Parts: sequence; structure tokens; C-alpha cells
Amino acid sequence: MTPRTFGMLGMLGLVAALGAAYVTGPIPGVLQSSLVNSDVIALYVDPLTGNDGNACISAAAPCLTCNGAISKLPKLIGKRAVVTLAAGTYSTAGSGCAVDQISMLPFSDSTSTADAQLIFQGTLENVTPATGSATGTLSSFAASSSTAFAVATDSAATWTVNDFQGKLFVTTGGTGSGKTYAIISNTATAITLAGTITTMSATTTYAIQDSGTNMSGFAVSGSGPNSVAQAIFMVGGGTPAAKQSGNGSDGQSTGDLQIKWIKFSGSSTSITSSGALQVSVFANHFAGNQNCVVQLGNARMSVVANSYTSTGTFSGMYAASSDASVGAQVTATGNVQIAGGTMFNFKTGTALLTRNYGNGMTGSGMILSRGANVNSTQDRFTGILGATNPCLSLAAGTGLSRPSSSYLSATNVDCASGASDAVYVDGSSQALLSTVTGTGNTGYGVRAEYGGRVEITSTTTVTGTTNDILIDGTAYTYVVLRALIPKTIFTNGTLVYER
Repeated sequence: MTPRTFGMLGMLGLVAALGAAYVTGPIPGVLQSSLVNSDVIALYVDPLTGNDGNACISAAAPCLTCNGAISKLPKLIGKRAVVTLAAGTYSTAGSGCAVDQISMLPFSDSTSTADAQLIFQGTLENVTPATGSATGTLSSFAASSSTAFAVATDSAATWTVNDFQGKLFVTTGGTGSGKTYAIISNTATAITLAGTITTMSATTTYAIQDSGTNMSGFAVSGSGPNSVAQAIFMVGGGTPAAKQSGNGSDGQSTGDLQIKWIKFSGSSTSITSSGALQVSVFANHFAGNQNCVVQLGNARMSVVANSYTSTGTFSGMYAASSDASVGAQVTATGNVQIAGGTMFNFKTGTALLTRNYGNGMTGSGMILSRGANVNSTQDRFTGILGATNPCLSLAAGTGLSRPSSSYLSATNVDCASGASDAVYVDGSSQALLSTVTGTGNTGYGVRAEYGGRVEITSTTTVTGTTNDILIDGTAYTYVVLRALIPKTIFTNGTLVYER
């Protein structure tokens, strides 16, 4: 046996002996011993009591920064790793999180769930209501449907109206325990929740919470075509594992790396992902003045139960690539945006959006360009404040040698928005509108021009105060369109028809 062969077999034997735990790169001895002999790598960070010189394997002796904890992680992880960020403010330069070139090995999960392999979790705390209590027991529950969001009622509550907008509703016991949802609005006794929610009852106990972990200090400066200048949480390269799929212990699809329960503030972009790892962004609060979640290149991301309350003009969710042939893959469910700019801005890539809610934005509910392909189901956008912004906008895009058409399939989507046009389609982009509704738009319900194509169903009734439809400068009503045989208007390459 040659030394080279022996070396390879010896390394394989070491990995097997450690249960495929990891191991590459130097790790402090005390940390290495702890990690090898534990089922989960557990690291702790505290901005008040921490020191990056600590081993950071206990809450009593934590790291000072998130990057300090990341430096303790191996570059190759073959078990679950959890970094817990204590309550407090992380505001200094470098106090953010830069996850770069960390790869995952397949591992056998001893639990029945599919939690992410690498988890960064903040600390949730009960809010202090203006009136009433942050905890209680439901008296009734109405599940979400194709036309309505879920409503949880506590008849004994005495809350101030909309005091909880953008906060989290956490079920703590009874039916449906252990789940977290973003809050759309509240009355004195009832809370409306985003997402697909069918399981709660009068036995369900709850808490209204927000993150006590406030991150505003950027992690590192980015470079290259698929980077941003600064971000609080940056996910770079790395190799994903062929890990089990499904939902984690919080009921959400988690992927390789999960970021949850953190409040992002300040002027930097909150989260960027440009590597191959599948990233879950779950139950965070974005309160900064820049793009909240930026997905670049061919990254994959699940964005669930987050709230966006930024007063800036940037996007809640922004996905882009410098190459039209490379696109991000996004799943977004149950997110709430109150104020801020455009909620979803996709430049290339594919996205599946379900039961998200946006209100009071200065941009659009959704912008698609450069060949983005989006399926939107039961999303609702109301109160758009930008007088010239459509609720749903599809354009061919600019900046590419050959602009690509975008595609939108919208089902049971509501644009009661006050936008200029409810739906705008141009440049050979295509939209399928099935039961798209809404009134109060200051322009048109559907506006198509420059070769845009729109297919509607008989249940699509979205309107504008100017008229129902505008095709290359000529206005029509749904009555006129639906009286035609076939129900088609075709002008200069622009097409609107009812199937």
C-alpha cells in the first residue's frame, strides 16, 4: 500500500470514527473536544459580556461578536451547529455575521424534524403592549382561506388597535403549539396573521413577541458582480449537503442554513446570499433603511414569517443576478411589509409567493424584470403610496445585451392598492391573472403595451378609476372584452384575452 493510499484511507476512517462530524482547519483544543463529543455544535454570543477570545461554548463565557463565533466553526460541518445571539445591540463594524466557504457534509439526523444544519438564532422577548397583555388564551380561531387571512381572537383582550403590526404571534401551548407567524394587524380583541394557518383552537395559548437581538453593525464589505458594498449578514460560498428535506421543528422548510429571530436595523443591507447553500430566513424583523433580504446569483432562499417595517425606499425582498441565465430561487410565505419600498423585486430567477401582505409601501407590491418567473398565490397588496407605481409590474428590463421577458402567474391576488395601475405588462412579458381583484387603483386595472401579453379569467375583476384595461394607449372595459368572440384584443403585438 502506498503512503498516498494509506493517507486517503486513514482520513476516511477518521471521518467515519467521528460520525462525519467535520474536521478541517485548526480549532482550539477545548472547542474541538467539545464539538467532536456532542451531537450539536452549540456556540453563544453576547454583545455585553462576550469576548471573542473565549471558547464560546457556554452562555456564561460567550463570544462578543457573531464573526467571533463563526471563526470557531470548522469549514466542513457534518452535524447540526447552532449559534445563539443573546439579546442586546450589535452595532460596531464587524459585529455582523459573515458566513463564507462553510460547507456541509450529509449527516444522520437523530430527530424526526429537518432543522437546518447551521442555525443562527436571536432571542425572542415578549413585547410591552400599549394596553392589555402580551400573553393569553384564544377564545376562537378562523383559519386562512383562499380569500382571507387567519384571525386569532382573545375575547378577554384589551389591546390598542394595530399596536402589534410587524410583531410575531407565537403559539406556546394547546392546539398548534410551537409555531410563529407575522402579524398583519390587530383590533382590541383579534389578531390577523399572514401565511397558511389552519390549526389553532380555543385551547391555544400565545405570546406576542419581537426579537431582543438587534443587529445594525455590518459584517464585511463585499466585492464582485454578485455582492453588495456592506451587509449585516452575508452568506458566501460553500457546498450544500444532500440532507433530508421537509419542515423543521418550527414547521418551516429550513434548508442548509437558517437565520431566525433577529431584528435588523441601521443603514446597511440586512441579509445577502450569493453561494450555493439553501438559506432559510425565518421570523426576523427588518427595521433598517436598506434592502432587507438580497439574494444574488443562483442562491436558493426560503423567506417565511418575516416583518418589514423600514421607512426607507428599498425592497423587502430583492433577487438579482448579473447574468440573465443564472437566477435565484425564492420561496416566500407569510411575510408582512408595513411601509418601505417595493415588497418583492425580482431580476431573473424563479419565485413562489404565498399569502404575503404589503401595505403603505412607496414602491410596488411586486416588480419582475430580466426574465423573472413568479407564481403568486393569495398575496395582498394595499395602500401603495407611490402615485406612479403599479401594484404588479412586469417589464423586459434593461442593462442586458438582450432583454428577457418576465412571467407572472397570479391567483387569488388582491391589489386594492391605490397604485397607478394594478397590473402593468410590457416588452413581451406575460401575465396570467386568475381571480385577481381590487379597487381604488388610480390608473387602470390592467395596462399592457409594447408587446406585453395578459391572459385573464372570468373571475378577474381588478379595476382602476380611469378604466378597466389600457392596451397600447386605447382604453377598454371588461364588458367590451368579454363581448368579443373570441374574447381577445390584439394591437401592435400587445395582447389581452380571456380564456
